[in-house]
Amino acid sequence: MIGSMWEGGSMLIDQARKTIQAYAPDARMVRLNAPPVVGGVLLGMEAAGIKPGQAVRLRLIEESSSL
Repeated sequence: MIGSMWEGGSMLIDQARKTIQAYAPDARMVRLNAPPVVGGVLLGMEAAGIKPGQAVRLRLIEESSSL
């Protein structure tokens, strides 16, 4: 969950959790600690057939947080 999603209160969060867990029972909702662009870059890499490892994810978060 990013941005103002957390500000929506339990009415929004509980419904989102219920809907998500219906499709992915083991999913958990966590507050994003990185700029949203990191997710976009990771999705783009995966779409291009690149499988970024944990080290790449951490480096992207670290590098983008300092901007």
